[in-house]
Amino acid sequence: MWASAELTGYSPFPGLEQVLRVKKRVLHLRSGELEEIDQYAFTSLTAEEAGPERLLGLLRGHWGIENRLFHVKDDSFGEDRHVLASHRSGTVLSMLRATALNLLRGHCRLWRDADPLTARGQHVNARPLSILQDTS
Repeated sequence: MWASAELTGYSPFPGLEQVLRVKKRVLHLRSGELEEIDQYAFTSLTAEEAGPERLLGLLRGHWGIENRLFHVKDDSFGEDRHVLASHRSGTVLSMLRATALNLLRGHCRLWRDADPLTARGQHVNARPLSILQDTS
């Protein structure tokens, strides 16, 4: 990762403090091909507020949200394929899906902690009333 504050004051982006370049190596499992990719970003954080290590952590954290929540909601619940008439109902359904994921990720006597999310979801789908039973 490389970060520079040299464009501060010269860019039309308001608040730009640093420009970042992240060099990634991607291994394509099917072909075995190794590809190097340069990604660029910018931030309003100064070099004193965030050095390269912190900036890399922030970038990875951003994609962590995508991978742990949005991708799972789309993959497990087909969220991107649903078309609703109102924005409000889409927001409510998205919150319900996020709640369901959090419940499935939690500890419960209905499944082992080692069970994958898909197995937990299949259990609830096969026995929907079991999730409402007393868990004490």
